[in-house]
Amino acid sequence: LPISDPEVFEVFQHLAPLYHLLQRRAVLEAVLESAKATAAAFTDHAADATCAERCRVVFPTIMETISSLDRLSASTLAMLPKEAGAVEQAEEEFAAQRRQRQHRLQRIVGAIREVLERSDVQEVLADPHRCQHAVASSSCPDNEPASPVSETRG
Repeated sequence: LPISDPEVFEVFQHLAPLYHLLQRRAVLEAVLESAKATAAAFTDHAADATCAERCRVVFPTIMETISSLDRLSASTLAMLPKEAGAVEQAEEEFAAQRRQRQHRLQRIVGAIREVLERSDVQEVLADPHRCQHAVASSSCPDNEPASPVSETRG
């Protein structure tokens, strides 16, 4: 669909804040640590429902956001919401920051791909019932409940 389609443009408007957030150093570090913890849980055969949800929902959402917005032209990106508090900058400084942010996005994509392309992760993604029985706090050290539903106890 062309970006001129109002519905498509609206989707990109909603993805733009996440895209800008992903370019922040603190978010880079958090995503890299999450990917590392998730990979470690799979390596130790201790992946739980939260780890599986990262691989099914969180990591693919990050990857798709980066992929979708990176494909947009500079003029289209300029029409989307900017970072909160963004200030006009000199061209050279902007270009340097853009390169740094692109490098951060590439590191995020690389770390997530490493996790998602593992054969053990692929097995979990292929079987939606796998890892659902595990306790959410059992293996991934930085676990937070993935959703209010995951906190519901029978």
